[in-house]
Formats: sequence, C-alpha cells, structure tokens
Amino acid sequence: MNERTLESILGRQLLLARQMGEAVEMQREAVRRADEPLLRSAGSRVRALGTEMERLEAARQAALRAMGLPAGATVTNAIAAMESAGQDAAPLRALAEPLRSEVTRVRRRLSVVRAASERLAAHLAGVRELVCGGKAAVYGRRGRVNGGPTTTLDLRH
Repeated sequence: MNERTLESILGRQLLLARQMGEAVEMQREAVRRADEPLLRSAGSRVRALGTEMERLEAARQAALRAMGLPAGATVTNAIAAMESAGQDAAPLRALAEPLRSEVTRVRRRLSVVRAASERLAAHLAGVRELVCGGKAAVYGRRGRVNGGPTTTLDLRH
C-alpha cells in the first residue's frame, strides 16, 4: 500500500459520504411525510453505507500504517510526512478537505434527522396507544404525556 492506495480509499470514502448524505435526505423526507416504510428503507440504506464506511476506514488506517505512520495517524499526518519528504501531497489534500467537510455535514444532518425520527416514533406510539388502548391522554411535542384520570364538569346546569 502506498499513497495511491490511500488516494483511492479517500476517493471511495468521499463517494460514500455523498451517498450517505442522499440517504439521510431520504430519511428526512420520510420523517417529514411520516412515511414509515420509506423511513425503514432509508434507515437500512444509511446503516449499509455506514458499515461500508467503517470498512473503508479500517483500510485507510492500514494504508497509513503501510506508509510508515503510527496507528491512529490521520491523513493530515500523511500529508505532512509526504511534504517533509519532498513528495507531492496535492492529490491527497484535494480529497481530504472535501471528505472532511462532507462527513461533518452528514453527521450534523444525521443527528437532526435521528432526533426528528425519535420524536415521530414517540408520537406514533402515543397515537397507537390512544387508538388501541381506548384511554384519553394529553400529547405534547415529545409524545404522550400521561395526564392521569380525566375529570369532566357539566356546565349546562
């Protein structure tokens, strides 16, 4: 493994990160529409892409070690090592920054979608309980709030 292998891995990671962004957007749309089947499908896609990203991350770490860098080294470390050895690190630099940016953007969006998905799931569970359980309940922004027994007052008399 050498710099070309690392370059290839970074290119594949960038492609996967962009695909992950598309899958997260599909999840967001599923939450917006409260479309459970689409949400399950998009979630499966995000998990599959995440698994592939983990595999590529392991390959990236192996490529960095093969370049003589210690375990836990980063692409920034590889770029610095290449430049100090007088090698051209421009191809790695050209992939590293967009990859870092894309991964940060996807993580942020995934966090927002995950929170919205959890709120939707809590809401739907509350609605199901209300419909199937026959109990009256109060609903708030985070789902069902148990209000205890309900009392009525007839104001007609």
